[in-house]
Amino acid sequence: MKRLLPLIFAVSGCSAAALDLAGAEKTAFDSGAPAFSLRVDVLPNGDSDLLPQTWYIADPSGGLSLDLAPTVEIRGDVRGYGIAPAATVPGEADLPVVADLVARIDDKLDGAAGVSAEDGSFALQVPAGSGYTLSVVPRTPALLPALIEEDLSLSADQDRQIAIDAGVPVYGQLSLSDGAALPDGTLVRLVHAATGVEGPASEVTATGRYLLRALPGEYLLTVEGDRTSATPRLQSPLTVEPDADAVRQDLSLGELDVVFVDGRVFSEDGDDVDVAELRFTALELVGPTIEGTAAHLTTTNNEGQFRRGLVRGRWAVELIPPADDDSGAGPLRLELDLRDGGASLGDLMLPSLRRVESQVIDVDGKGAAAAVVTFTERGFDGRSYTATTDDDGRFSLQVPDVPLDLNLVPATPTAALTRFVVDSLDELPRLQLEGGQLVTGSLTDDGAPLPFALVEVRDLDGALLARGFADADGRFEVLVRAAPEGVADADR
Repeated sequence: MKRLLPLIFAVSGCSAAALDLAGAEKTAFDSGAPAFSLRVDVLPNGDSDLLPQTWYIADPSGGLSLDLAPTVEIRGDVRGYGIAPAATVPGEADLPVVADLVARIDDKLDGAAGVSAEDGSFALQVPAGSGYTLSVVPRTPALLPALIEEDLSLSADQDRQIAIDAGVPVYGQLSLSDGAALPDGTLVRLVHAATGVEGPASEVTATGRYLLRALPGEYLLTVEGDRTSATPRLQSPLTVEPDADAVRQDLSLGELDVVFVDGRVFSEDGDDVDVAELRFTALELVGPTIEGTAAHLTTTNNEGQFRRGLVRGRWAVELIPPADDDSGAGPLRLELDLRDGGASLGDLMLPSLRRVESQVIDVDGKGAAAAVVTFTERGFDGRSYTATTDDDGRFSLQVPDVPLDLNLVPATPTAALTRFVVDSLDELPRLQLEGGQLVTGSLTDDGAPLPFALVEVRDLDGALLARGFADADGRFEVLVRAAPEGVADADR
């Protein structure tokens, strides 16, 4: 994560709004917000053995006292069965398992991830706390089910010997309504319904058969393609009862008619744009009979050309120049109607970046010197374009003419970070910094001051409202645009 200078604030995306000065969206606290109105993330400095942690705050007006939880280590081994792909019963027991392990608390920084070693050993360090979900998703041996443990309390160092049961076979037949073979590279996996943890993937056979294994629980049987496939992500609920010996679920996927779209991408100066990325996202799929989504990538060749297979439907496509492109081209978004067949798009010109020249006004009505102005793409690559104002608050910057988040970061603590949504550069609002509420607090480590930690204040949607550093005594203050309602203590 980027470290900024003390009391230099930054912001991430916000939702769309009508573009004019009155309608330009600036984040404020919602009077109808639920119990908590602020999220506070604390990231200790590198000299501390403490880990990043999150609090939810309802009323920061009286100052915050945040005592960070100590770091605890969860160590142990992952063991399981060896299972042959064609077997319905497990093979050798108590084998070491190489698995992806994640311990996390929803909507908090608290957590850690790692991979067990070849001998099955692992170690994760997390902030002490409760409400953790631990997921263990095997890589090898193949076909072992994912293990999910919820609502764990991890309050002290502990050894955990994780034994992954063989589970029960989940198998079936996938078919298309026209009798055609499934596309090459079709995969199937189980997604845990409550946590969204994705289990190991298994390739579907040429005849449409699949075999997975699962522990008791509620899942989404998920069919998808590999990176090059046109197969969308299709999901159907599946339940594994505690007393089940096996679960069979056959699925008719409907039709997956693949059509092709091609074209050439070039810049306004006429040069081909090679290695441009095209991101296709389905708005409507025609043919599948179960719920599905689709997102596919492709890139242009060294002559700016591309060709991609997609399932029939309506699609949005984002054309994104490479990050190191020096042509001055910006991104482009199109919608394609492929419900009746493919399309040759011909030559697609990426628009050039446009120069924006404006002035940032401080709370006193004068030009805001040394303010940081950042335009960030909504969608596409989320690229940011940044400039710093001169002594009169003026700046000049080249940005794409696409929907943007505009963030004004004052150089002094007299104004708060101020955010706008810009739908068009032709309707740029007056760039006026605004005041806000001073949020102060202190950070401690087992009661002792915690110096120089990074403090980030966010709204309930995760958008950054302010960022600053604690001083040598663990005290911090940041200016936030509005005051929340309600009264409650910091909650861990």
